Amino acid sequence: MKTVTMKRQNKFLSFVLRHNPDEIGITLDAQGWTDVERLLVQATKHGLPITREELDAIVAQNDKMRFTFSADGTRIRADGLSGGSLNLIIRGSARGTTSLETVAERRLTNALSP
Repeated sequence: MKTVTMKRQNKFLSFVLRHNPDEIGITLDAQGWTDVERLLVQATKHGLPITREELDAIVAQNDKMRFTFSADGTRIRADGLSGGSLNLIIRGSARGTTSLETVAERRLTNALSP
């Protein structure tokens, strides 16, 4: 069960790892990875302490699977940030053909529809 604190931490991590890492003084490499220990120290310095155990629980219990640890557990990233990846929607048809559409394209199409 998620606590209010865990939800707040989850939102904070999403914001920092997806949109604004320099807000707390961390950097992401080209694939979106950052050092776990640095993330935890900087989160605490910026008013939202997160322990390694809490971070492990957030990653494990996130139903949207937003975060991934590196194989050795020393780095973390928000999913969907690996070099040049796109969020895709795969559409099938009754004829058995498949097409790909980016989430951004779908949102634009929906926004432009009457």
